[in-house]
Amino acid sequence: MAGWQTGLSDAIRQHVLDTYVFPTRERGGRSISLRSGEIHKQLGLSERLPQVCSAIDARRFEIEANVRLVDRQGPPVSPSVTWRFELMPVEEPLELVR
Repeated sequence: MAGWQTGLSDAIRQHVLDTYVFPTRERGGRSISLRSGEIHKQLGLSERLPQVCSAIDARRFEIEANVRLVDRQGPPVSPSVTWRFELMPVEEPLELVR
């Protein structure tokens, strides 16, 4: 079961990369705004808001997307959670701090 959830989290992060991060970078944008309920709906998920929120809240997302969290609004899990991320310059990737 844990592997399935990890796979889902990876799929959520990849969707956000493909739908928001990469297109914004291509247009020269500097930030993205995300809403958990919108991502959940776009992926056709049912009752998976905890996975959506945890996938985007994870430091792993910031590293993979090379973004920095500017603001997060809302409770831990809700369709109304919003995030605002700054897109970091490609030549300045974030690193995983252990």
